[in-house]
Amino acid sequence: MMRNAGWLLLFSLVILLVVRGLMSIFVQLSMSKKERKQYRTSAGIIDRWFLWSIPHYVKDRYSRYEKRVIHYTMIVPICRMISITLTVLFLTELVAILLNQLGFLALKYAEIVCIVYFVVGFVSFCIVAAIEFFTNRRYHRSRYKK
Repeated sequence: MMRNAGWLLLFSLVILLVVRGLMSIFVQLSMSKKERKQYRTSAGIIDRWFLWSIPHYVKDRYSRYEKRVIHYTMIVPICRMISITLTVLFLTELVAILLNQLGFLALKYAEIVCIVYFVVGFVSFCIVAAIEFFTNRRYHRSRYKK
């Protein structure tokens, strides 16, 4: 049985909330104030968590600072896929740890589920970071200029 199951679940929850929070900020910044308000009032909390209907509210926009069109309509489905994947994997990890604690699942399989979740969480964080850096290329280039 896993001795540190509580800490493992807490760390997994933090990964989920951090990646989901970054995506939420990105999605909120891709909409105007009117669109955000309309999205909040028309979409339920589960819809907003999984970003199911967000492609209907987001449009490609020209950024004066970046001097180019940012294709939010291509980026939002990626965020939706990451949100769904991480949430499903977190719930899978939760069930695997619970089954391990109850003695129904071998430790080896529970560890494999946890490792898969951490790898997918790390890759998801890298994808969200890459989206941010490519979306705001000029800003980050000027920020890290020597």
